[in-house]
Amino acid sequence: MDHIRSRIAARGARGLSGLGKKFKIADDNGSGSLDVGEFKKAMHDFRIGLNAKQATTAFRIFDRD
Repeated sequence: MDHIRSRIAARGARGLSGLGKKFKIADDNGSGSLDVGEFKKAMHDFRIGLNAKQATTAFRIFDRD
């Protein structure tokens, strides 16, 4: 969690304000939410630096539904 927060914060206000837009772009199937595959792709695109297992764990932490 701290790694993800710090990587996003390092992108500055522009990164934070554009985060929602980037998640909408990552929603490949247009469902309005991200599945684990779309989330992994987004983490890669954001250059967060997570491996597949870490991305899956992060998805489980962040996924509310």
